[in-house]
Amino acid sequence: MAAASTVPVTPAGRPRSGDEIRRAFLDFYEQRGHRPMASASLIPDDPTVLLTIAGMLPFKPVFLGQAERPAARATSSQKCIRTNDIENVGRTARHHTFFEMLGNFSFGDYFKEQAIQWAWELSTQVFGLSPRQLVVSVFREDDEAAAIWRDLVGVDPGRIIRMDEADNFWASGPTGPCGPCSEIYYDFKPELGNAGIDLEDDSRFIEFYNLVFMQYNRDAEGQLTPLASRNIDTGMGLERMAQILQGVNNNYETDLIYPLIETAAGLAGVDYRQLDAKGQTSLKVIGDHSRAVTQLIGDGVTASNLGRGYILRRLLRRVVRHGRLLGIDRPFLAAMGEASIALMGAVHPRLVERRGQILAELEREEARFLDTLERGEKLLADLLAAKPKQISGDQAFELYDTYGFPLELTEEIAEEQGLAVDVAGFEAAMQAQRQRAKAAAVSLDLTLQGAIEQLAAGLEATAFGGYERLEQPGCVLALVVNGEPAERASAGDAVQIVLDSTPFYGEGGGQVGDRGLLIADTSTAGNSDVASRELANADSAKGEVLVRVEAVGRNRSVFVHRGHVERGYLAVGDLVRAQVDRGCRRRAQANHTATHLLQAALKQLVDPSISQAGSLVDFDRLRFDFHCPRAVTAAELELLEARINGWIADARNLEVREMAIEQAKAAGALAMFGEKYAEVVRVVDVPGVSMELCGGTHVANTAEIGLFKIIGESGVAAGIRRIEAVAGAAVLTYLNQRDAVVKALGDRFKAQPEEIVERVTGLQEELKASQKSLAAARAELAAAKAAALVDQAEAMGQAAGQPFQLLVHRLDGVEGAGLQIAAQQLQAQIGIGTAVVLGGLPDPADLGKVALAAAFGPEVVAAGQNAGPFINAIGKLCGGGGGGRPNLAQAGGKDGSALDAALAQAKNELKQALN
Repeated sequence: MAAASTVPVTPAGRPRSGDEIRRAFLDFYEQRGHRPMASASLIPDDPTVLLTIAGMLPFKPVFLGQAERPAARATSSQKCIRTNDIENVGRTARHHTFFEMLGNFSFGDYFKEQAIQWAWELSTQVFGLSPRQLVVSVFREDDEAAAIWRDLVGVDPGRIIRMDEADNFWASGPTGPCGPCSEIYYDFKPELGNAGIDLEDDSRFIEFYNLVFMQYNRDAEGQLTPLASRNIDTGMGLERMAQILQGVNNNYETDLIYPLIETAAGLAGVDYRQLDAKGQTSLKVIGDHSRAVTQLIGDGVTASNLGRGYILRRLLRRVVRHGRLLGIDRPFLAAMGEASIALMGAVHPRLVERRGQILAELEREEARFLDTLERGEKLLADLLAAKPKQISGDQAFELYDTYGFPLELTEEIAEEQGLAVDVAGFEAAMQAQRQRAKAAAVSLDLTLQGAIEQLAAGLEATAFGGYERLEQPGCVLALVVNGEPAERASAGDAVQIVLDSTPFYGEGGGQVGDRGLLIADTSTAGNSDVASRELANADSAKGEVLVRVEAVGRNRSVFVHRGHVERGYLAVGDLVRAQVDRGCRRRAQANHTATHLLQAALKQLVDPSISQAGSLVDFDRLRFDFHCPRAVTAAELELLEARINGWIADARNLEVREMAIEQAKAAGALAMFGEKYAEVVRVVDVPGVSMELCGGTHVANTAEIGLFKIIGESGVAAGIRRIEAVAGAAVLTYLNQRDAVVKALGDRFKAQPEEIVERVTGLQEELKASQKSLAAARAELAAAKAAALVDQAEAMGQAAGQPFQLLVHRLDGVEGAGLQIAAQQLQAQIGIGTAVVLGGLPDPADLGKVALAAAFGPEVVAAGQNAGPFINAIGKLCGGGGGGRPNLAQAGGKDGSALDAALAQAKNELKQALN
């Protein structure tokens, strides 16, 4: 039974479902002159954060004055992900990883009075909330906001609460834009009156609308000065408003999440309403995280051990863990993915488009984790076999964090063995991780800038003329020398230069920036003041100023030329002649157009659902990353090459034109998901082959590419493949290098090129036979050496009426495998109560490689000894480690100088244990 059927109906005509609430919010502000903006990707452009963590993040450049505002007023429903409080998900009424933030924004247009009145009108008239059940907060010093709430809106003064800076003052960072906040809270218990209102009481109040009044700039000394252009940034939690309007106890029981909880409950064969708090928490976690992982994969994130890929992996594994706690003993992530797509696909069509990739990634990662979980179970078994007094907090946390073991499961298994778990130590390790996560994930500093970024923020967009010409004049607008802003640069300086216009392509869309020269006459260069004129006159014999441009990047729409001054002087205000290296540009153009042809061929020949995951267009090569669940076969690679070279031979003229973004999409132009495009876009069309939105440089005709050659195909992450290739002149360079290798091999093997493969195969077979003979000889040598050690076993203790036998010995010149065979043979020869530990240097002259082996007889294992963790500990004394079965294990190390001490330690420990 869906949650929606268990809640009271709101008054007729009032929004109630999650979709209705979202639509009502956006419609309300669109009717008031706000431009509706589509949700940005969860993968932000901002390099200071891993994921989109706030509704205002896509507008950060606008608030900083680094980008043009899309409109004076905007409204959006922005997808967000936060994981800094992940342990609270499912335990509190309103913590989530994935959520939608409804927002209305003013960029230098309306301010407090209008924002406050509209927020109240929306809350009371559109959503039908009773004023009696609303409380507002204001910053303690914001008398203006308090007066608007009291005098214009009519809020009871007893329900206007002043809060301190920690709660009601927003700042972009240590310096920069900031301002007071005002929040609207819903009161679940208005009958308690106004006395002693505590907005921290989660059982009574829920904050659902936050209004940020961006009106000040804070300098390095902490001084606040009014902004010339004041902004409004608001956020309403969709899930919170749904809880209020649907009359349920928590956000999870709304129609935005509860259908996923029902799906998980059905897979587990349980009833959510009948479960205890622990079981309900697991279902809530599954419901919440299923939305998050589906949206993350839909936006192009793949599971990994780094960055946002790690966040996805962690969320996926938490879903599986909680499924196991509920008794789901089979793969189920794909089922949760299907349910999530069905629930959210109408509002987020990207999920439907990428359904195949989403489900494939869920299935792959679940299978990978189940294997990891089995290894975690084995590690726990090894820990328990060592008979510790308790499982330490660090060990429990390693099982939890690395292997996905919930603390409850570790405690349960340990209790069966009569052991306790250091829960306090576990919590300490967990708290340390939380602090690291909060420090890394919560902060959204809008002020992280270097010298060139600070200069670029105050400059107009660079006029780019590189589509039409490769040489043009420009004026030096800004100059950074050796990392610091400067007015003048001289020979030898590393510089970053901003011109008012340039023919140089700035790195973007995967294509590297152009190379070339900036040239100026000394009669004009460096003449921005009297002192520099004198310097120029003194240096007139040197001729013209020459700056070698090695790379060109972009800071938003400002092009930054990086390079070195090779001679002369250059100053802000100078006129220069910018010259692009024509050869480099031609090679980049060939590789970029070839990349478009490659994507088109992949869609035609491999899988129509393939989509770009990244690319690199360099002067001498190209690289194309794409979403694909399998490797591209050798036969398919041949077909790709043939198809692309066929298009090149067809000599197709490219058509490049600008058009409105919606017109381009309607025409079938391919856009890379997650990229931000302007209202007017550039469309690159290879007629009958490919049409893409692209700002890069391209050939005029495919015949200019010449040739295309794939040089490699590989996997770079789960579900992402990479093809590397060369095109144009780079193909000749590649073939010449290959030809040189073939000639060298032919000379060495005295063989013709067509005979080389056969000759190498023969040599490999000879080598394999030799290695097999050598291994057999080494094994015989190890057995011979070991046979002489039988009499050196020491008797101690008792095993089934017979003494234990202990043999610890150093045996150099034997590889690890041979050493393990020798230990096993010795144990079998001496008896079932024998413990054998052997160690040595496989190469006595190399102290950097140590081999260790342990073989324990059945009676030794029965006495509580486990060869795996035992030899692992001894290996660590030599700078290594290892493991294995309780009766047979081996280890390695890197410190041969510690071997004798390690073997002595092994002997002492076994003596104590067996006695």
